Amino acid sequence: TTFTVPLLYDKTVLVIPKPGQKSNLAYETKKVLEPFTYGLWGVVIAVTVAAALLSVWFSDREMVAKSKRAWKKRRAAYFRLILDAILEKGMFFFSAGIEQDTGASLPHKVLMFGFGFFILISVSAYVANLAAFLTRSGLEISYGTMREVIDGNIPICCHSALEEEIRQKWPNGKWVVSNDGFDGMFEAYARGDCKVLAVGREDTIMDRNILGKVCEHGLVYTDSVVTENPIAFPIRPQLASAFSYWMYTAEKSQGYSLESEKQAYTEENKTKKKCEIDLSNLNKNEAGDFARVTTSNMFLPIMAFAICVFIAVVLQLIHENK
Repeated sequence: TTFTVPLLYDKTVLVIPKPGQKSNLAYETKKVLEPFTYGLWGVVIAVTVAAALLSVWFSDREMVAKSKRAWKKRRAAYFRLILDAILEKGMFFFSAGIEQDTGASLPHKVLMFGFGFFILISVSAYVANLAAFLTRSGLEISYGTMREVIDGNIPICCHSALEEEIRQKWPNGKWVVSNDGFDGMFEAYARGDCKVLAVGREDTIMDRNILGKVCEHGLVYTDSVVTENPIAFPIRPQLASAFSYWMYTAEKSQGYSLESEKQAYTEENKTKKKCEIDLSNLNKNEAGDFARVTTSNMFLPIMAFAICVFIAVVLQLIHENK
């Protein structure tokens, strides 16, 4: 049989149960660190410590060095100077600036110039991304890709028409084949025979009955592709080339295509989804640019401040009782 050029490619994708929202404090705490990668956080810490150590070296510490006290006491003094410098540079970083010390040596000023520039870029990048991460809703997804499903030996319901092709592509999959079409697949899912489904988007995305069952069972389409098939018109061999040419011309010059007609049909009939069926859209609907930041979002910095206050009070009480 001869076919025209493909109208589109029907992607059979993984359909999974709609994931819940993460709401625990551990997740909220982790979001504070997410604007930077862990590697970049390591760089930030390394740069801060390096700036502190070099500032101790560049500063005037001759009185400590020439002290006639025992080596252990001088070592303790240097340790306190280093610790003080690390805390000082950390405060510089958190306050997005450095101290203007006009009496500092030239090497120290050069060092602070570079450190100040690093602070400027780092804090600007962090602040620019932080609000979006703090207000983002996390999804608890047990398995969102075919590889995770295969590795977890999760049973998958599929259509009998795609059985041979799917088994060749995913031979290790635990397939539950339905001979009753999509209705049989949803019935098998309802019985618990499978935990996920392999469904073609183009076969189902305009079918209100199937979309209703997707919403009824609390399922969502993922972007994980199980297999992909071209869709085209069967046609006589002598007409295939000319018909394909006019199809291409209609799309390029007039904008006519199967996708454009689908959109026009949806708008004309005011087709509305009963629920959100795309996993990729769940987070988009949960948080916007103006989402309010809650106290749970700020759990980590609040607790860090409380711990520092406690330690500072204890140290002050120890100092006053000496």
